Parts: sequence; C-alpha cells; structure tokens
Amino acid sequence: MATSSVFSKQPVQQFSLFKRLWLPALLIVASSIFLLVTALSFQQRLDDLRIGRTDNRGWITAQLEVDYLKLINSIDAAIVGASDAGDDIIPPPLERNIRREFDVFYSRVTVFVSTVSRLPITPAMQNRLTALQSARETLANTVDSLLLVEAADARGLLSNASELRPLIRDVTVAAVQAVANDDARVSNDEAALFRRFYLQTLMLFVLLAYGSFLVVRLWRQLDARTYAASQTAAIISNAFDATLNAVVVTSNHGELLYFNSIASSMFGLDESQLQNGNSWQLIRFVNELPHDNGDTTQDIELNTLSGKGPQKGFYLPAKGAAVPVELAVVVDTDVSGEVINIHFVRDISVRVNAEQHLRHALHMAETAAETKSMFLATMSHEMRTPLHGLIASLALVDDSKLSPQDRGLIETARSCGARAQMQIDDVLELTRLSQSVEDLKVLPVVDIVSSIVTELRPLANAAGNTITLITKGPFDSRVLKGQILAFSRCIYNLLGNAIKFTNAGLITVRLTLSDQREKDMRLTVEVEDTGVGIAADDLDRIFEYFETIGNVNGSGTVSSGLGLPIVKLAVSQMGGELRVSSMPDIGSRFYFTIPLRLCNELPNTELAMLPAALIGPSAVSKDVLIVDDNEINLTLMCEMVRRMGHHCVLAANGQEAVEKAAATRFDVILMDFSMPVMDGPTAAMHIRNDGGRSADSLIIGVTALIIPNSQQSQLRVFDKVLIKPVGIALLQDAMAQERPEPAAMPEVVGEAPDDDDDLSTAFAAIAALVGEQKARDLLVVGLQDADAAIDAIMTPVLDVTTRADIIHKAVGSTAFLGLTDLSDTLSEAERLARDGKNPAETKLGTTAEHLIAEIREHFATAGIT
Repeated sequence: MATSSVFSKQPVQQFSLFKRLWLPALLIVASSIFLLVTALSFQQRLDDLRIGRTDNRGWITAQLEVDYLKLINSIDAAIVGASDAGDDIIPPPLERNIRREFDVFYSRVTVFVSTVSRLPITPAMQNRLTALQSARETLANTVDSLLLVEAADARGLLSNASELRPLIRDVTVAAVQAVANDDARVSNDEAALFRRFYLQTLMLFVLLAYGSFLVVRLWRQLDARTYAASQTAAIISNAFDATLNAVVVTSNHGELLYFNSIASSMFGLDESQLQNGNSWQLIRFVNELPHDNGDTTQDIELNTLSGKGPQKGFYLPAKGAAVPVELAVVVDTDVSGEVINIHFVRDISVRVNAEQHLRHALHMAETAAETKSMFLATMSHEMRTPLHGLIASLALVDDSKLSPQDRGLIETARSCGARAQMQIDDVLELTRLSQSVEDLKVLPVVDIVSSIVTELRPLANAAGNTITLITKGPFDSRVLKGQILAFSRCIYNLLGNAIKFTNAGLITVRLTLSDQREKDMRLTVEVEDTGVGIAADDLDRIFEYFETIGNVNGSGTVSSGLGLPIVKLAVSQMGGELRVSSMPDIGSRFYFTIPLRLCNELPNTELAMLPAALIGPSAVSKDVLIVDDNEINLTLMCEMVRRMGHHCVLAANGQEAVEKAAATRFDVILMDFSMPVMDGPTAAMHIRNDGGRSADSLIIGVTALIIPNSQQSQLRVFDKVLIKPVGIALLQDAMAQERPEPAAMPEVVGEAPDDDDDLSTAFAAIAALVGEQKARDLLVVGLQDADAAIDAIMTPVLDVTTRADIIHKAVGSTAFLGLTDLSDTLSEAERLARDGKNPAETKLGTTAEHLIAEIREHFATAGIT
C-alpha cells in the first residue's frame, strides 16, 4: 500500500502548550524592551538638540551687543592712538581694526535679525529690528565715506555709533526674552509630544499583546484543524483500504497521489510510482473490447466521467484478458486548494457473468415458451381433427338397432367427446389470451350480450331458468370501442356458468354505462344467479386453473375448470378486475368494471355479418381496378364490387396494373401485395409517380400477410390497407371514403377473426355472393392451392422465392374463402420462407394437412374433395 501527503494513515502529532507559546511570548518581551529603549534614547537626543539650539540662539543674541562694544572700543583706541602721536593722525593698524570690527558688527546684525525674525516676536520688536537695520546702513555709509585718517573722523564716527547704544540694548534684551519664551514653548510642545509618544507606545504595546494573543489562538485552532484533518485523512485512507473498490487519487494533470491496496494489486502500482510522479493516464480503459476484425476501440477519457455517476467499461492490462469494470470519478480539492481527482474502479466480472447467465436463462425461457405455444397450437389441431372425426362418426351411428348397453356406451363416448372438445377449446382460448392483446374495435355492447343471451336461452330453459337482461346508461347515443373477442368470451363464460349452477332459478345480466372522463366511459357488467352458490373457502380457488366446485345441476357433468380463469385473464386485459360475492344455496354475483373508449365511427359489425345479397348498390357507380394474381380472389372481389353497383377491371400482376392505370382513369384501385412480375407496393408507387390518369386514385392495399416492421415503409404508398379475409361490408366502407391527405402511415383494418372457423357460414356467404355451384368450384380450387402450398413447404429443393410465392397464392385464396385457421397457418409458413427460414422444419405443414382434412371432411356430404 502506498501513501502520500494527501492521505496519511497516522494523524499529525499535537505539540504542548509551552512549545506553542514560547515564541510569541519572546516576541512580545523583545518588542516591549526595544520600544522602551528607543523612547528613552530619543528623548535624550531631543533634549541635547534643544539645549544646543538654545545656547546657539542665546550666544547669537548676546554677541550682538559684544560686537557693538568691540566696535566702540576700536574707535576709542584709534582716537587715543592719534592723540599719542601728537599729529591727530590715526595709525593705519588702528584704522584697519575699526573697519574689521565694523564688518563683524555689520554681519552680526544680519545674523541677529535673521535669528530673531524666526522667533514669535511682537510688531514693536519687528519695528526695532527694522530700525536697527536702518541705523546699521546709515553707520555703514558713514564708515564708507570716511578715510579714517584723522582723529576728527574717528570722533564723528564714535558719535554716530554711540547713538545706537539704546537701540542695541533694547533689541538685545527683547531678543533674549523672545528666545527664552520660545524655548519655554518648545519645551512644553516637546513634553506634550512625548506624552503622546508614550501613549501611542503603550497602545502599540497593547495591540502587539492582543495580536500575539490572536496569533496564539489562531495557531491553536490551526493546530486543532490540522490534527482533525489528519485524523479525517487517516480515516479516509483506512476506509479506502477497506473498500471493495480500487481507489486512485491523482492531480488535475494525472499524476498519481494515492492508491489503495486493491488498486495496487489490480493495476500493479507501487510506492516508487508515487515518488516518480507516474501518470495515471498510462492505464487504459475502453468503452468496448476491440473487435476481431482489427477495428480499434476508443479509450475512455477519465476526466470526462466527473458528475456522470458509475460508467461501465473495460480495463486493458498489459498482460492478460480485459477486465469488465465500473468507473466513477469525483473531483475535489486537497488541503492546499489544489484540484484532485478521486477514481473509483470496481471489478464487475462476477456481475457481468451473472447477467450473461440470466440473459441465457431468459432466452432459454422464452424459447421454451415459444416451444410450448407451438406445441399447444400443433397439438390442438392434431387433437381436434381426430376428435371431430370421432364426434361426427358417433353422430352418424344408428343406435336404434343397438342393445341398451351398447347405446349407453355410445352415449358415454359422445359425452366424453363433447367434454374433450370443450376442454381443448378452453385451453386454446387461455393460450390465445395469454399470448396476444386484442386491438380495439367498435363494440356494440348490448347487441353482443343480447346475442349471447339468445344463444344460451334454450340451455337455460332446459334447466328451468329465466334470463333477464337489464341495461342502464346511454348505450344508444354512444359508440364505444373495446376488445370484442375478450368481452364476448367473458359474457359467454359467466352466463354459461350461471346456467350450469342454477336449476329452476333466476339469472340476471346487468349492464351499466357511466361517464369516466371526457373521452372514456366505464362499463360495469354483473351476472347474478340464484343457484347453488359458492362457499367462502372456495371463493379464491375457483379462479385457479383446473379448479372446480363439484357437479353441475346434479347431472354428474364436471366443468374443465378453465372458464373462470379465462374470464379473469380477459377482464384483466381489458383493464378491469373480476370480483365475486356468493353464499351457498342463495346464489352468486360475478361483476367487473372496464374502461371503454368513445369514438366517432358508426358500428358496422352487423352489416359485416349480413349476406352479400342483402347489401344494396351504392348511389354512385365507380370504376374499380382489381389487381391480384389469384383467380379466386379476383372472382370474389369482382363479384363484391359488382354487387355494390361498381364496374371492375381485372389485372393479374403489378406491371399490368401500371399499364392499365396509365391509360384509364380509375376511381379506386384494389392492389394485392405479393404478385409475380411486379409486387403491389412497387406498382402503387409507379402509379402515383408516373403521372398517369390514375395518379390521384384511391389505392387500397389488400394482403393476407402482415407486413413485418422492417417493411413498414411499403405501406406508405397506400391510402388504406385491408387484411384478408375482406368482407363486403368492410370493402364497401373502405371504397366509400375519399382519398385522405398524405400521412405518415395509412390505416390498417381487417375483420375481427372468430375463435374457430364456421365453415358452413363462410361457405353460405360465398354461395350468396357467386352462387352455390361457383362457390363449390372456388372452394375446390382453394383446397388445391392449399395442397400445392403444403407440397412447397415439404419440398426442400425449391428456392425461397418460388416456395413463398406458391404458399402466398394459397394464403390469399383460403383467406377469402373464410378458412381462417388454414390461412393463418399458411401465412406463418410464408413469413418464415420470406425470412429465409425453412418452414419444413416446423409443424406448420402437418398442421395445414390436418386442417385441410378437417375441411374436406366437413364438406364431404356436399361432394367437395
């Protein structure tokens, strides 16, 4: 493990109070002594200067009168010298002495006046000084005018000089007094100055002492904080060593400052790399591993991870395999304010391996679920085909010639067959609800419930029950959208259960429609009976799979135990929750509330179920181009268009459709998707873009194979897309609409598929459209197409396109003939073929064979094979 100044394992040692205070105390004492010595020395020097200045000014003041007297004495000496000579002539030395003394006096007056003028003197004193200067000038003029040779000149000069004596005496005395006054004033000022100086020194001493106190206090606080910071750093360092992450601290330039033991072992770091300032940037992290094709991968810039939380990547060591890691970077500052980066790196190899195992397990579970679904779908058809044959054979047995014992066995076989068929249907319905969510369509609630009540009323009457339907709410003024099949199954199962468990009683169905929000409604459904009821202990388990509560009406017939679970699942998919309240021997009440969407469409479900002969022609005849490569589809669609009162023109492929649309103006073009020569989307694009006479026609796509997501862009060339089988009502509704504005994606609509094929009803609808004989011929051709499709599925030598085209032809014809199960099975085989997969590897071919056998068996009495 390596450490640095950033993080230390040991806290900084605290010093004793004496060790912390001796230096500030010594500083205070030394400063105080220095200030005191400086003040005393300064006062002494100032006194010396003041005394010297006073003596100097006193001497100057007194010297004026001395120099004046010397001048008088020099003149007297000259006069005496002339008298002693007897000729009244002044000796030259004496004459020079007079002049020298006068020059000294003259200069003394100048110095005296200058010195006294700087003193605070009175105006009278100033006048005297002026008079002194004037008298000096007069005397100087006299001296300059005399030759000073004769004694008479000296006597005249002496007389003039003697007149200055009073003035000299006055100014000298006044000057001495001024000097004394000034010295007293200066002395007082100096005393006040020293008092201020001592006071300031004292204040400075106090400030110095207070400053020293603050220094000591701050020192102590800094020492405590340093100690606390060192303790925190030690705790952090120990915590970093204890964590499961590799921790690396770097400077803002990438130099290593600290790393814990895990980082040392993970990245191969040691203390020498700290001392040498090794760069953390030399260790490589990447977003993803390099590919086998030689492509390089980009390194992760660690300084870009700050504030982004943990990021996944890979550590690439110098030797060995890459290690999946999770990285996070936190930016902070150290005690000196320098920016540092703290890197947290976690080895997530275990987690990545666990996630891979989970993904594999999920894939295996999904595969198992798909296998289960395929198994159930296959087994349902496998079981239904022989079961239908068994039930049909038992129905054809003439039991009038059998013994009572044999008739009982036949009846038991019929009962068991019916029960097996019911259970298979329930399992298939439960599987369908679990694997798909039904689209919302126009939902005529009252009509559906009334239809189911009418269908089950004979069964209720047989048990002596009375069924009552009660509606409450604006059903007549609202058009609702919901899941038709799920809703129908709920009503059918709940009402069927009520009939089973009620004998000579009353069964009530209540429908209540109420406003929920502006665009939604709430439908509450209640099915109440006066039957045997359910015990409180059984209320929870009746919704479990295959759970039953005993015999039905004492007949010994036991239900499959899937009816209520199917209702519960269907109600949940519709956005509600199935509830029950029941008491034994009193009855049961099942109820749920679901949201329904309001819409502006007119319900046309009844219209879609009517035979084609009952639908009248349209008010306006249109020219319609029908494009399909299947003769059955062309025949049926052309007949439907003709029954609507329109004129139709046929085309066998997309290229032929493009040529006819360019030459003729068609109001509507019905275009199949998959065709030889040119497919439907390509043909529609040419018709739109080539500028022919039908460029603005309403183009409706018709297909039996749902376009995968990868090919959804093909839908954009159509104004609407219809999914086969296409009923006459749906086709009439689509053709009656105007061409919409260009949109991102056209509407895709289709008929709601039934749970099971009603072969007789489908054949009757086709017979009503084209006649019974023609319907038989079309059904024979459609089954032949299906046989060819099965051969294409099972033949391994066919290429993908040929196999898919053969299957597609059968998909379209069987869809238009109403053979929904068979069409769906072949459609799945076509999808696999177009995806490049071999449908022969699945059970689709076998399933289709059984469906065809079932269809031929159903129509055997009609001579259709």
